Amino acid sequence: MIARLSPMALLVLAAWMVARTVVAAQTQEPVRLPGGDGGPVGEQARYLRETGGPLTLAEAVGAFHGGRFSAGGSPVLAFGIGARPVWIRLEVVNAAAEPRPARLTVAT
Repeated sequence: MIARLSPMALLVLAAWMVARTVVAAQTQEPVRLPGGDGGPVGEQARYLRETGGPLTLAEAVGAFHGGRFSAGGSPVLAFGIGARPVWIRLEVVNAAAEPRPARLTVAT
């Protein structure tokens, strides 16, 4: 799944996850910093598998707001080798007064 995403697509996905406003009715519980344990965050994510041609960022955002993303059902999202591309949305909330560095790892 992730191996099929280009570095630019991952950058756009990361920017989208950070920049989008929360739609409370469509999101899982956010990952809260600094209280997070640093473990897997799959259950807090929402995802959409592409079924046709590649989606644009605007189409993916529209699909999210249209309720087409599914809730992550396990701590680590896994879609299998050779899976179609997947869009992932994850809300991260930093409750601290100061910025806090954090790392999101995406791998096969």
